[in-house]
Amino acid sequence: MQRPHFQGRRFSITPVVTIRIIANAIVFRCEVFAGGSTNPGVLHRFGELDTDFVIYGHQYWRMATALFLHYGFLHVTVNLLALQVLGPPLERQIGSLAFAACYLLAGLGSSLGVVMAVRWHWLEPVQLVGASGCVMGVGGAWAGFLLRNRHQPMVSHRLARGAMVA
Repeated sequence: MQRPHFQGRRFSITPVVTIRIIANAIVFRCEVFAGGSTNPGVLHRFGELDTDFVIYGHQYWRMATALFLHYGFLHVTVNLLALQVLGPPLERQIGSLAFAACYLLAGLGSSLGVVMAVRWHWLEPVQLVGASGCVMGVGGAWAGFLLRNRHQPMVSHRLARGAMVA
């Protein structure tokens, strides 16, 4: 389903982006208050993606919880700024439900990719946190949307802006 073109909704509220930013900020604050966002024990308790625990301990939930954790202020800031720049235009164009699915599937897909790379011995076991996979998925979906709709006005400008953020 193609949504209406780019005009008229520049400043409309994007609920999924807003909720994701708030959720990530709340979780980050909880990390800080629990002992620090760079503390390995805190990150493990909160659900970092520890590939050994996923593969051998069957703690598959870590593939989702890690998407809301961040390692330090710079990490959370860069991810949330990128989401704030890339997310709203895509959510406005494809709708909130499709955007939420895109965000979560990109994040879960990135987690699964890391777990499988470790399982197949392409990578050493790792511990990861962050919404970077989600944000990169949003960036890729936005680029795909723009390329698909390249006949619309301002697409070249929006593609260049997205490339600068990524």
